[in-house]
Amino acid sequence: MLKTIITQNGDIINLSSLFAIFIDASVTKDGEKKFELNAVGAMGQTFVIGTYPDEASAVDAKTDIIRWLQNEAFSTFDLTAA
Repeated sequence: MLKTIITQNGDIINLSSLFAIFIDASVTKDGEKKFELNAVGAMGQTFVIGTYPDEASAVDAKTDIIRWLQNEAFSTFDLTAA
């Protein structure tokens, strides 16, 4: 089963090489909070799938990916910008 994510930056990630997808909160230089949807690869590398202005948007994106993984056999998920 081949599944691919196209990140907000246009990077292509093959899901067969991923271990986990998670949300990471951080603070920017300007003191604003941002939320990144990250994925950990088989070789330990971390990919930023998308960056969101609030936690709810990041959770929605993660939920959409989970729903897609559960329902689509062969396809590509294009992550839109928040």
